Amino acid sequence: MNDTYFYLPKSKQDRLVPVYTYNSDKKMAMSEDTNYRTLFDYPKNEDNNHYAGGGGVSGTAMDYTKFILALVNNGEYNGEKILSRKTIDVMTADQLILQNMEGKGYSKIPGITFGLGFALTTEQGIAVSPKSSGTFEWGGVFNTKFFIDPEEELVFVGLTQIVPFQRPDFWDKLYAILYGAIDD
Repeated sequence: MNDTYFYLPKSKQDRLVPVYTYNSDKKMAMSEDTNYRTLFDYPKNEDNNHYAGGGGVSGTAMDYTKFILALVNNGEYNGEKILSRKTIDVMTADQLILQNMEGKGYSKIPGITFGLGFALTTEQGIAVSPKSSGTFEWGGVFNTKFFIDPEEELVFVGLTQIVPFQRPDFWDKLYAILYGAIDD
């Protein structure tokens, strides 16, 4: 993953895809044409030693694909072992079992819990989502989404680059289309 950074080198900053948002007239615009420009250009900031794995990473679609392929292939990418199968098992296992049983879990959606770095769909979650039990996923602040559904052997990546996203039904409709296309 040679194109993934917390802070982009100056030589690669011109490759940063713009984020779209809404201007003062409530019309969609590139963030550079709004008051949000400096907020959304944070990958171009000087390195300040803040490296949050769950926030602030910028990379190419190809690097993201490599990461996902390693997860799908039990930690192996391009013939190299990056993570052990057991590490991926732990990462994609429910880490909030006791909190969920007590009603104190992080997610307020029944059947959605969390592993290490991912939201997880449990058996109970299939009642509210077309995703299979065992699906693990995450989304980014600019309305990016990915999921891996091991049961259906399905991988999805969506990179919209829009914030705030004003179509809350968009992803549910898209997932219904994706799962509706599965031909047994």
